[in-house]
Amino acid sequence: MIDDQILEDPENEEEEGNQEEDLRSEIERLLEVLLPPMSDQDIERLQQDLEPVAFPGEGMIEKIAAAIERGRGARSGNDSIA
Repeated sequence: MIDDQILEDPENEEEEGNQEEDLRSEIERLLEVLLPPMSDQDIERLQQDLEPVAFPGEGMIEKIAAAIERGRGARSGNDSIA
């Protein structure tokens, strides 16, 4: 007895794969039109406009570590109650 299984047609799977590939190709073409390639000058200009990411200070790292420890302590306190 077959449990309402739909037997896949290999030709149908191939067609779906071709449709997906066609769709990907079309998306790539649209992206190329909408977002033209960047020149080296464009990249340099963007690098100048972007601010570097600041490394968190020592005080911030200590606050994060303390919050983690408080969370561990609170969790272990709840574990002993249960």
